[in-house]
Amino acid sequence: MSDHQSSFDELDTCTKAFFARHWNADCGTEPEWLQPVSIPLHTFPSGEKSGCYAFFKDGVLLYVGVGIGHGQERYRGAGLGARFWHYFGWDKNIPEQKRLYNLKPNRFEKAGGTHLTVIPFEYEYAYLAAALEVYLIRELKPPLNSHQNRNYSPKHESNLPEIQTEYIDQM
Repeated sequence: MSDHQSSFDELDTCTKAFFARHWNADCGTEPEWLQPVSIPLHTFPSGEKSGCYAFFKDGVLLYVGVGIGHGQERYRGAGLGARFWHYFGWDKNIPEQKRLYNLKPNRFEKAGGTHLTVIPFEYEYAYLAAALEVYLIRELKPPLNSHQNRNYSPKHESNLPEIQTEYIDQM
């Protein structure tokens, strides 16, 4: 296992490599990561959109995740906001306009997560957020993501589980 620690710049560079392979210029400008925001948060960045998010500790990437909304019309595409409710809480005694959202006791809080960034997608392209998440985890190996398929490479089909290899041989 590598001891390399990825930064925001590496996350951004890796994302640009992904879009160079998978984004059609006819779709307009590809999505971009927003500048990381400090935790606690005043509001959820792009909570009304679907996309990927990343937690950092003092500039070091901890985790990459995805939030893709499938909700009803009012919440259509609001996957990031729904996902963030799993990680953040607030003091209900504080008025909403003064409220701060802190990490709930979880692995990000225990790891000392200090910043959050998101890359929001328009609703019609949100499916690409799932592919981007998988790609970034494979390439950057954030320490709080599991890396069960770390050795898989499209160039090395021998790394596929044996049952899949047998299925491919039958095709």
